Amino acid sequence: MNFQTAILLTLTIWAALAYFSTKREPIPVGDATVYWEFACGVELEEFKGYFPFTKETGVFPNKGDWYFYYYREHHGRHVFKLKKESLENTIPELFTLLDNEITTTVQERTRYDDLESKNKRRVNCQNTREVVNANKNEFLVEINTASKNQSNQFQLDSFDRQWDRGKLYWVSILFEAVFLPLWWLFSFHSGAFGNWNKKRSVRFALSPLLLFIPYFLGYSSYLFSFGPSGGILYPLFAHIFSLPFIWIPFNAFDIAILSQIPQPLISISQVPFSPSAVSFYGGVSPTSLLVYIALVFIVSYLVKRKGNKSET
Repeated sequence: MNFQTAILLTLTIWAALAYFSTKREPIPVGDATVYWEFACGVELEEFKGYFPFTKETGVFPNKGDWYFYYYREHHGRHVFKLKKESLENTIPELFTLLDNEITTTVQERTRYDDLESKNKRRVNCQNTREVVNANKNEFLVEINTASKNQSNQFQLDSFDRQWDRGKLYWVSILFEAVFLPLWWLFSFHSGAFGNWNKKRSVRFALSPLLLFIPYFLGYSSYLFSFGPSGGILYPLFAHIFSLPFIWIPFNAFDIAILSQIPQPLISISQVPFSPSAVSFYGGVSPTSLLVYIALVFIVSYLVKRKGNKSET
């Protein structure tokens, strides 16, 4: 493989990372109208609704100028962030609607929310507005204080961990920007690493194991519970290449080995927190990878031996 091909491949992966990193941001920018529906029950003019199968909604305390809201569905909690300025700009409209009883909603009705609970939140925010004399900044402070009091400590702690991991998202991007091109070059380009990957049998045998080493070390640790999550491009590659292996069940040896492997990459793995339920639909066991490697080398040896005999 020539140098130009390696550069082109690396640039292609980097371009894909740059694009998908904006689509898979751990805590994306949200919608101020949804924030106020969750906090006060009021639907501003631009409110279009939210995920219809939501089981719980709420607001998390701010961190600096970032404000947060979340909704929880069956398999995870989704958190969104907003700048303080975007909320302050919508508060005047909110204040005008707090005095009106909520009798209709554009939100698709769910088991979680109803008009009674929406009006209860509205009245609470209405009372808060009166206490702070309609001061926008003090109103935000009181809303955040109330959100902290209403959330249990487990929720708050898990949100803190999610926020801390989110701040390392750039490390996840950097890790994949280094790992994925190297793995691809080793697996599909003979001689990219000299004699180390010159033989097709070596590339074919070791490629799956090398791909799943980050997973075994804690990266995208919920890969087989929440789908291609926990990273940017890596989860997609890992899911595709896991298809021949996920049907093989784990055994006692796998569990013993995996329980002893350190997890240094878990701190940069972006995963959903506080799910209501976790579905586990298989995985890639170390045993299956080792058996696969052995079979590839055995078949390669037998084919080579048969070829040598036919020549003689």
